[in-house]
Amino acid sequence: MDIPNIRQGRSALGVLPTLFCDGTLSSPRACNMPACLDAASRNPEPLMNASIEEAVKYGWEGYMIDLEGGWKTYNSLMEQWGDRLHEHGLQLWLWNTMIDIPSAAASASVDGVVSMNTYGGGASSFERTASSFLKNVPASKAGLGLITYGNPNSEVDKVGQWCDDNDVAQIAIWSNQQIPDDWESGLRTFLGNSAITVV
Repeated sequence: MDIPNIRQGRSALGVLPTLFCDGTLSSPRACNMPACLDAASRNPEPLMNASIEEAVKYGWEGYMIDLEGGWKTYNSLMEQWGDRLHEHGLQLWLWNTMIDIPSAAASASVDGVVSMNTYGGGASSFERTASSFLKNVPASKAGLGLITYGNPNSEVDKVGQWCDDNDVAQIAIWSNQQIPDDWESGLRTFLGNSAITVV
């Protein structure tokens, strides 16, 4: 499916790369979480400067942060980072790990919070989990995750309609393949409104 053409007259899709690190993985290539965030909290300037430089260089709109592997919350670091990105017209979206969700959702420094708890299953499980998430995150700042592999989401036609009906800001798709053809109608429904995005 050609996602950019779905937008029908709007500008091309922007790029919001995901910064991913999962310290819960046991492979030798797993990153060291939360040690790297602790280091960044003590000295945030290198991280913030490099992220701005990269985003400006490549024309990115900001970052989607998916850092996992600890029980601490890093709202203070994320708010500092969001403030610095905003100075350059860039966005900061956070996955619902290693942050306090209601605080992040209420912060002007954070553009949005994304739930990965909506991964897998059909429309009813998606809607149940998403409805709970929206109690802590306003729809205008909410992203809801879909996944194409493992236990993939199904009934995306209904999911897309539900997200559209509830004014959800973003659908975030985690995929290792082309978006399934049977997702097209649901994503087209969702993309019918001007303020919403698929990443």
